[in-house]
Parts: sequence; structure tokens; C-alpha cells
Amino acid sequence: MNNLLHNQKGGTAIMMTVLILSVVLTVTLAAADIVRNGLIMGHNQVDSTKAYFAAETGAEQYLWEVFQNGFDHDPCDPASDISFNNGDCGGSAPCCVVAPVDHNLSNGAIYQAYYTKTGCCDITFISSGIYSDNQRNIEINYCIPDCAGKECGVNGCSGSCGVCGPNGTCVADNCSCNGTWIDCLGICDCDSATHQCSAGPSCDPL
Repeated sequence: MNNLLHNQKGGTAIMMTVLILSVVLTVTLAAADIVRNGLIMGHNQVDSTKAYFAAETGAEQYLWEVFQNGFDHDPCDPASDISFNNGDCGGSAPCCVVAPVDHNLSNGAIYQAYYTKTGCCDITFISSGIYSDNQRNIEINYCIPDCAGKECGVNGCSGSCGVCGPNGTCVADNCSCNGTWIDCLGICDCDSATHQCSAGPSCDPL
């Protein structure tokens, strides 16, 4: 009888030990999986950051060429890839090309540049940075006013190319004087009835 009780206690102790070890093993494996996933996410974040900085490099290069060096989009198609490599542009970069161009950076990342033009003035530029399996995009939207040959009227960017003053009216992007008012020094300021304008003592209405 005593041997039976002793054997039962020993079997219970073994089962408890196995149960505790199983719980410890399960917790350890779960913790290891969490750490592993964290390492993978950290690695992906590093690669994603490199891709983002590559895209930012392309965006800064583009803005510099447009606003400092006067890069002209007019010869380009309304939707074009852009190369900043002299080899693609006959020695005069940047230029528009018909296929995406990889711009290689020293850290192994690359960026590609693409732009579209809507109407006269609305520009959308996209710089895509790529590193490993990660791609990050930066989009820039802006408008270039168009006032060539205009005295007044809209500039294509929700602005104005000029106003005609209280005595003039904008007609087909040019100022036309109202009633008896006649152009005086570039404004409708000469009254044909009095031959007087505010810019001088008198004016010639003819």
C-alpha cells in the first residue's frame, strides 16, 4: 500500500514537471518569435528609410533643376520620365526620356523620376526611391504661371496676369479702355473730354 502511494506521488511529480517544462518551452518559443518578427520589422524599416531618402534625393535634384537652373518642360511630352544623367541627355542633363531611368546612389538605392503636365501650368512630379524590396514615392505638385503676351486675365494658377484699373476692362487677355477713357502711360487714365490724366498735366486723346 505504501509503495502504491509512493509510486502515485512520483508519477504526479513527473507529470507536473513535464507540464511546467511545456509551459516554459511555449513561452520561450513565443518570445523568440516576437523577437524574430521585431528584427525583421527593424530590417524592413531600415530598407524603407533608405528607399525614402533615395526618393527625396530625386525630388531635391528636380526642384534644383527647375527653380535654380531653369529646366524647361515644354519640349517634353505631357507625361515623361526624366533623366538627370548626362549620358542619357547628350551631355546636357536633365532631359525627358521615354522609359524609366535608374539613378544609382552610393548606398545601393536608386531613384526614378517621372512628371506629368496638365493644361498650361499644372505640374506633378513623382520621385520613386527603391532599395531591396522597398519602394517609397514622393509627389510634388505645383503650378507655373503663364502670362506670356497677356496684360490681364488668369495666369493658369488661380492668379492674375494683371488688372486694367477702374476705367478699363480685360478683353481677350488685353486691357480695353471704357467709354471716353484712353490709354495714358499704360493705363486707361486719359479722359478724352478733358484731355487730363492723373499721371501728367495733360494728355493727347488721339
